[in-house]
Amino acid sequence: MGKLKNLEYSKLDSVDNDILRAIDMAYLWFVQENPKIESVCDEKTMSDWYNFLAFSYCKIQGDLIEYVLDDFKEDSDDFDFEISPLMEKADNCAGVAWEKYDVDHQIEALDCLREDPELYSGDEDYDADEDPDGLQYEILDDAYEKIYDSVDTSSFKKLSMISF
Repeated sequence: MGKLKNLEYSKLDSVDNDILRAIDMAYLWFVQENPKIESVCDEKTMSDWYNFLAFSYCKIQGDLIEYVLDDFKEDSDDFDFEISPLMEKADNCAGVAWEKYDVDHQIEALDCLREDPELYSGDEDYDADEDPDGLQYEILDDAYEKIYDSVDTSSFKKLSMISF
């Protein structure tokens, strides 16, 4: 599947990998729904689409991108563009995947906490099933952030100009 060139794949845990599998599914759905895309876009541009889907999956998390794009425009020049219909389709695929798989990610994060509660809490007697500190969600948020931090957003403006 697509690669996030800034992500250290060797340092990923099971939650990170679970999220990447869901992004892979979103990417596959996007390509299936837009069969012309692989004939219009080269390999680099397809990798850029994967980055966009990873961005949408990890940062937008099921919301509509047009509602949150202004927040990103304030933070980065990479977001100086209008969302194209094709980008909306990609965002929709990522949103559907997020809605389908987010609960699986939560379960995976809880399983990690159960396996080694001391690693995450600093307390060997931490009750992972009760999770009074909400560490399961911190684990999940950290995984989303790790993947998002590896996304190259510099090509998004170029993606906004692609249509067919």
